Amino acid sequence: MLHGRRKTAGTLIVALCVAVTFLLTAGLADAKGGKKPKPPPDPGDPGDSGVVYFKNAQTLYEMDQDGSNKTALPGVKLEWGWEYGPPSRELHGNERWFLQFKAVEGEEYPNGQARWYPYAISESGTAVQLSDDPNLEPATKPGGGSPVWQGRPRWATEDGTKDGKVSFLARKWVEDSDTGQWSVAEYGIFVASLDPSDLLTAEGSLDLQWARVPVDFSARYASQDTEETNPIVDVQYDWSPGGSAIAYVDLVGDDPGIWLAEEASTSWTKTRLTTSGEYPRWSNDGDRIAFESSSGIHTMDSDGTDETVIVTDPADSRNIRKYVQGARWSPNDTHLIYLYGEWDNKRFYARRSDIYRINADGSSKTLLTGDTDRLVGIVDWCSD
Repeated sequence: MLHGRRKTAGTLIVALCVAVTFLLTAGLADAKGGKKPKPPPDPGDPGDSGVVYFKNAQTLYEMDQDGSNKTALPGVKLEWGWEYGPPSRELHGNERWFLQFKAVEGEEYPNGQARWYPYAISESGTAVQLSDDPNLEPATKPGGGSPVWQGRPRWATEDGTKDGKVSFLARKWVEDSDTGQWSVAEYGIFVASLDPSDLLTAEGSLDLQWARVPVDFSARYASQDTEETNPIVDVQYDWSPGGSAIAYVDLVGDDPGIWLAEEASTSWTKTRLTTSGEYPRWSNDGDRIAFESSSGIHTMDSDGTDETVIVTDPADSRNIRKYVQGARWSPNDTHLIYLYGEWDNKRFYARRSDIYRINADGSSKTLLTGDTDRLVGIVDWCSD
C-alpha cells in the first residue's frame, strides 16, 4: 500500500510539472504573438482617511472619503452668510467648528451696507462671535451684498497649533474726529490669535485683537470708495500649513497670477509663482499647491516649479458649459477631491454638480455624490 501511495504521488508530481510547462509555454507563445498577459484584478482605490464636508440643497453634510455615510449637520446655518465657512482642522469639544459671517439687524457700515461679524459655529449650532470691532468690513461681492466666498473668515496655524488663529479679508473704517467724515485707513488680511479651547467656555463672544498682515495688494483691491456700487474687490488667498506664508491671486495688477507672500521679521516678501491661475490651496504638508485655470486643475511645488495638470477642463457640449473646480487635499495629501459641474448656457441655470475623488497624480477618478440631489458644493476634507 505504501509503495502504491508513493507511485500515485509521483504520478501527480509529473502531471503538475507538465501542466506548469504547458502554461509557461503558452505564455511565451502569447508574448511572441503580441498578446499582453492579463493584469491582476484591480483591488479598488481605498482613498484616504478623514471626513468630507459638502453642501447640498441648502444643508451642510459630512461623508466618509469613499462617499458613504452621508449625514446632515443642520446646526450650521447657510442663511447666516454667503457661503459655509471652512471647518477647523481639529475637533474641539468633540465637534468641528465652522467660520461664518453673520449680519446684525439694524447695524450698518459708514457706506450704508449691513454690518457683518465673524462667528465660529459648532456642528450642533453653538455660535461664538469672534470680533466686537464694528468698523472691520469684510470683503463684499461686486455690486454690494453679503461677503463673498473667498472673503469669509478662515482658520490658520500659529506656533504649531492647527487652529491657532483666524483671518479674513476686510477694510478698516476710521472717523475723523474733527470733520466727522469716515474713510478707509487699512485694507487687506486681518488676523487674530485664537485659543480654540476658549470656544468651549465663551459666553456668546470672544474679544479677539485684530491686526492687518503687512501684504499689499493691487490698487483696485485697496479701493477706498465708499459707494455701494463700487465696493472692494475680493482677494483669493490661502495660508500655508505653518502659518508663515500666504498664497494669493492677483487678477488686476500689472503682474497677474498666483503669488507667494512669506513672513520675514516684520515685513513680508512676495514672489510670483505663476502667470495665471486662481483659488490656490496648500497641501497639508506644505509641499504642493493646487489651483484652477482655464485648462483645468493643476498642482505645483510651493515654489512654483513642477506644475502639472491633474484634471483637464472638460470639453463643452451644445449649450452646456462643463467645468471643474474647488480642489481640496486629503489629510495625507495622497488624494484630492474636486467639483465637476454643468451649466446650461441656454436656460442660464446649473444642471448638475458632483464631487469626485482622485489620486494626487490625477488617476483613479471616483464619483462620491452620485446618490445626492442635483447640486452639491465642496467645503473641505478633514482628518477624523
